[in-house]
Amino acid sequence: MKKRIRASINALLASLLIIELSSSSSSVYASTEPTSAPYLVANLTPGIVDTYDIITLDWKCLQDAEGTYWAAHNWYNSSGNYSGIIDGSGYGGFQNVQGKHKVILSIWDTENGSPTIEYPLSAADDFSGEGTGKHVLDDYDWKINTWYTMRIQAVPYDGKTVYEQWVKPENGSWEKTAAISFPKDGLGFTWDCFFMEDFMFNNLKRDCIICNAYARKKDTSEWISLSEFSLYGYSSNRFEENNPNYDCEAYVMTDEVPNKLWLISGGEDMSIRTDMFPSTVYLEQYEYTGERDFLR
Repeated sequence: MKKRIRASINALLASLLIIELSSSSSSVYASTEPTSAPYLVANLTPGIVDTYDIITLDWKCLQDAEGTYWAAHNWYNSSGNYSGIIDGSGYGGFQNVQGKHKVILSIWDTENGSPTIEYPLSAADDFSGEGTGKHVLDDYDWKINTWYTMRIQAVPYDGKTVYEQWVKPENGSWEKTAAISFPKDGLGFTWDCFFMEDFMFNNLKRDCIICNAYARKKDTSEWISLSEFSLYGYSSNRFEENNPNYDCEAYVMTDEVPNKLWLISGGEDMSIRTDMFPSTVYLEQYEYTGERDFLR
């Protein structure tokens, strides 16, 4: 269920601004024979040229659904078809697996080496299907209607790079949920994106809200606000037989700073729409020093 990229809130809020994801005022996919909720991607760092050692994002789920992967961070890089994978490529986020809430962190094998699970060994496993590598898929009792910050940091250690995943619930404490090393020193992140995926093809309605996307420059430790989001919705062009154009929506919420992005996919209660997006949106955020808890 590791998926490659390709990639409250209430409609009555007066400040809710529906994004024009193409030439229209909202983004909704529809088909008369739905088989899967569309795969939605928000690219957080278009045109990025720097290397970062920390990436962080705030996430909240309002509508939970079995078989969903909310990838808070995806820095997977390859030349296509899982070949030419860049050293240290990976992703991590929140999942609903057979009704159980989990967190996941995955790092790919490359021609230059294979990752090693450092923590926790009890949840270590191999993956295959879309490339190969190692992942930690562990129980984590995340709750709907609750904010979580997921932070991933690339830490040099003993000739390798350790990718550490940390999660902090709203009004809670930081917890290290996973650590995976790659046998090469000095790696980092050159880009980041978020995606929401229906990996069980059940077309159940699911959603999330994201905000406060930041990255820290590796060479200067300067924090950068990742406030430009490029949005994509993959339907029949991604899963030709399994995922026809079907219900998805995206909204920007501008009633307060930080602005927030609300993504919704699946279900059978949305309006019919057949046009595709992408679109680019900008979220106003606070300046980030790395010391905050929750600036919401």
